[in-house]
Amino acid sequence: MPIRKPLEERFWEKVIKKSEEECWYWTAAAVRGGSGQRKLTYGVIGAQRNASGNVKILLAHRISWEMHNGPIPAGKYIDHICHNTLCVNPNHLRLATPKQNTENQCVVDSRSTSGYRGVSWSKQRNKWRAYFNHYGKQYHAGFHETAELAAEAARHARNKVFTHNDADRN
Repeated sequence: MPIRKPLEERFWEKVIKKSEEECWYWTAAAVRGGSGQRKLTYGVIGAQRNASGNVKILLAHRISWEMHNGPIPAGKYIDHICHNTLCVNPNHLRLATPKQNTENQCVVDSRSTSGYRGVSWSKQRNKWRAYFNHYGKQYHAGFHETAELAAEAARHARNKVFTHNDADRN
């Protein structure tokens, strides 16, 4: 059986790194993951085989974090500040709680009829409804004449309670 290269060496063979500032793109295997409607693509790499002979699959962005910053504390996620889930640049990653990681979304729910995050059409009111989710509960942020006004109201409401919603603050 051939000797397998060390994980770190195999990791760098699968990364396109143009500069320290830009995203470092993972070019190898990827899987779909995430919760609810938020299905994203994450880079993966195989690690050592376990006792039963199965290869353990690791997330590439977590490997990058650990190579550059050390172990990830229990209960913490690695949040992509750049919103590119195939990025492994440690300058684009940060530790986050599950709540903070969810707050830093910039994606629109695939069920959205408005094209905006936190905006849906209310047939009863014949207006656009603004809302946001926090700790598993949905909060209402008003009814509005246009989807754009509702999107701004939803963004403003999120900014009052979220701490890691970078896309809303820029």
